[in-house]
Amino acid sequence: MTRVLLIALLTANVGCAPSVIEMASKIPHHQATYEPTEGDSMQRALDELLTRVRSWGFEVTYVEGLALPSGHPIFGRIDSVAHQIELRTPMPVNATFEVLAHELGHLFGPPALDRATGQVFAELVGVGIAAHYGYSSKRPAATYLAAFKHTFPSVAYLQADIDFAVKAATGQVPVRIP
Repeated sequence: MTRVLLIALLTANVGCAPSVIEMASKIPHHQATYEPTEGDSMQRALDELLTRVRSWGFEVTYVEGLALPSGHPIFGRIDSVAHQIELRTPMPVNATFEVLAHELGHLFGPPALDRATGQVFAELVGVGIAAHYGYSSKRPAATYLAAFKHTFPSVAYLQADIDFAVKAATGQVPVRIP
C-alpha cells in the first residue's frame, strides 16, 4: 500500500519519476551502481546546460580520476558556495550530461536533506532535466537509486522542489544564484 501511495504521489508531478522509482524498487541493493551511458546524442543539451551554468558564475572543470578524499571514485561534485562543478573525465558525452544534470539537482535541492535523500532528489532532478531535452536516463538512474530505496517515501513530499529544480536548470524559470 505504501508503494502504491508513493507511486501515486510521484505520478502527480513528475511524469518520469514513477517509472524510475518503480524500476529502482525492483533492483537488489547490492546491484546498485552508476554505469556511465555511452554515446554523444546529448551534445547540444550538454552545451546548453554548460552555457547556463557558466552564466550563473560557475566554473566547470574536468578532473581525471575524480574521487572523494577517501579515494572512492565519483563522477561529479558541486560546491555551490565556491561556484565550482567538477566532472570526471574521460566520460562519454551522454554520461557527462547525466552527471551535470544530477549535480544541478544538488544546486537547487533543499539545504537540510540528509545525504541519501539528497542523492535521490538530485537524481530525480537529473531524470527530469534529461526528459526536458527528450532523453531518457531512467535505466542508469534506477540502477543508481536502488542504493537509496529507504528514502523514497520522504522524497515523494519534495515534488514541488523537484519540479522547480528541473524548471530552473532548464531555463523555464528565472534563477538568481547567490
